[in-house]
Amino acid sequence: MKKGIGVLMLTFVLLLTVSVGAFAVLPGYEDSVSYDVIATYTLEFLHYDGRSGTGTFNIYGSNRYTDDEKIESVLKGYQFTNLTYVRQITHVSGIPIEQTKWAKYGGINH
Repeated sequence: MKKGIGVLMLTFVLLLTVSVGAFAVLPGYEDSVSYDVIATYTLEFLHYDGRSGTGTFNIYGSNRYTDDEKIESVLKGYQFTNLTYVRQITHVSGIPIEQTKWAKYGGINH
């Protein structure tokens, strides 16, 4: 009896695994566009209690803008946003920002 249930469960799991590939696109999302990561940027920030930290975030491509335009718009956004706890952008795609063409967006923001 237990062997039969085990075989039945194994068959169910295998059928479920195979069928997931056939139904990978959810209804209504057939025409959705997926965006690739074109760059990353690293921020130096302050926690609410004064401790410092860093975080690295993705920049996704766009079908409206070139990769350079998209990267610049994300980095530029930190100059015009009231982000009290963001101190500076330190890296773009792992390269120190002062060694990139976006160096003007680096430095301490107060």
